[in-house]
Amino acid sequence: MVCTYCQTRLPEGSKFCHECGKAYHALSPTHCKNCRTPFEGDEKFCGNCGTEVLAEGSSSSVSGPVECYDCRHFRPSTSVCPRLPRGGGTHVQKELLNISNDEKKQQIAEAKQKVALIKINQKAWGFRPVMSDFCAAKSQEETFEICEVKNRAKDCLDFHLKQGKVVDCQYCNNHVRAGNPFSILDGLPNNEIHTKMLESLDAEWAVELSRIYHNKGKSRTRPRWHAHCRYHSTADEYVALPYPNVHKDCAYFDPE
Repeated sequence: MVCTYCQTRLPEGSKFCHECGKAYHALSPTHCKNCRTPFEGDEKFCGNCGTEVLAEGSSSSVSGPVECYDCRHFRPSTSVCPRLPRGGGTHVQKELLNISNDEKKQQIAEAKQKVALIKINQKAWGFRPVMSDFCAAKSQEETFEICEVKNRAKDCLDFHLKQGKVVDCQYCNNHVRAGNPFSILDGLPNNEIHTKMLESLDAEWAVELSRIYHNKGKSRTRPRWHAHCRYHSTADEYVALPYPNVHKDCAYFDPE
């Protein structure tokens, strides 16, 4: 261990530097430990010798049993409903309840399927699960592995200590904020017409919630109540948030 402020070598397990008093943090190194090639950004591997870039104090080869939830490839089950736009009236609240109930049914169905797959020692899901955890080590190959099978002996070769990095869409340059359709009611007298317009907008919001949820975040028209991702969207199809980043691990995060 080396202090990232004054470069003093520290005893293993130190929380503070005995030279400068600063708290120890496991930061990404500036040079490759193998060939000393300087890093230019957030490389995962050295471009000169191929050595994996590890934070100071971490190691890809961990002795003893390893737990999936400590690994950077672990993706826990994630509910979309709590992260959908909140508010609205009766129509919106009813649709949010429908989505919540649908997720519960999906969770039960995935749990049953997972038990069946584990019994036959199948290593991967046939799809990307939403309401069940999985290993994302091979997700770029569209392979979503079952943790209990892959790491049955607690000796997974793909294990890498979690670095604690999460990305939030609201701090990304690709985050396109939703508008406020209710603004058309600003300044209107609170009468019967106002009430009918409010109910109509609430019903439109509920329809959008349902359509985007069942299409896994995709919409042929620009969402009015959902924020959307500029990177994942095209001229013909919008991708609403939080769907492309439900695990807060988006590879295309562009900080503001």
